[in-house]
Amino acid sequence: LAQCIAVAHPSHLYVTDDHIVTHNTFTMIAAAMEEQRLGLIKRPLFVVPNHMLEQFSREFLQAYPNASVLVADKESMSRAKRAEFAGRVAAEKWNGIVITHDAFGRIGMSEAYAKEFLEAEIDEYKSALEEAELEGADKRSPTVKQLEASIRRLTARIEARQNMERKDVAATFEEL
Repeated sequence: LAQCIAVAHPSHLYVTDDHIVTHNTFTMIAAAMEEQRLGLIKRPLFVVPNHMLEQFSREFLQAYPNASVLVADKESMSRAKRAEFAGRVAAEKWNGIVITHDAFGRIGMSEAYAKEFLEAEIDEYKSALEEAELEGADKRSPTVKQLEASIRRLTARIEARQNMERKDVAATFEEL
């Protein structure tokens, strides 16, 4: 079963994770350009499927021929050039930055933010677990078991991140 997400709100990103995006590319680009014009966002980042990088970039420039668009192709996202790419993102004013899912996954998140984010997720699961227990849910119920498993999984991710050796020290997502 496919899920669809279409978000055009300044406090949200266009997020896809194994979802099929059915909204029109132009609508997404136009929304970002308008939000940028209004000063609601600074650097719209479009994360696209790997095979869509060229098509999306081309459609962006067809819709807005004078737009300054930075495209993260394979070469610019190589380990050797990733820091240079991050510098270009931060130093210049872009109407849009287009990047593939794979390349986006290579941009790190600061350890502090990652830990904060995962701990907030754990807190939400713990609250849901407490609520389920208050409502009388059986400890063997699928809901309780799923919540407990999610808490364990996220806790393991925090521990794994803390033990992970840092090899690629390019800019973090927050610095972009």
